[in-house]
Amino acid sequence: MSVFGPAGTWRTAAVIAEDDVISLPNDIPLFSAATLGVNPCTAFRMLSDFEELKPGDTVIQNAANSGVDQAVIQIAAAGEIQTINLVRDRPKLTQLIDRLKAMGASHVIKEETLRRHEMKELFKTCPRPKLALNGVVGKSTMELLHHLQ
Repeated sequence: MSVFGPAGTWRTAAVIAEDDVISLPNDIPLFSAATLGVNPCTAFRMLSDFEELKPGDTVIQNAANSGVDQAVIQIAAAGEIQTINLVRDRPKLTQLIDRLKAMGASHVIKEETLRRHEMKELFKTCPRPKLALNGVVGKSTMELLHHLQ
């Protein structure tokens, strides 16, 4: 196990005062515990620093299955903010879509759907996004921006 040290360096061992650590339940998966202080905080800042979002507003994001974007889904759902979440086509796509919707995703679509008529249909049921979150870069980024209010 590695520990990020106070000087900003990684180490395999450290002596730390008990008051400087946070105890977590044993049933939290290691990956979740390791990102607990990063992904949700990043997601919260992305949702709050760039646009004043209110219940009923919409956010669109690519890379919806990343750790940060999953936190965006959950935080947005708690604030009654709709999310349009893009994923790339893959094996077991249906299971991924179901998992993201179980977290609170309003809409989960394949990346290529951005270029299709289905987007006009989608915007008949939810407002155009006020905020776009990009975790991919490239053509997908421009397509996200095309759908903003």
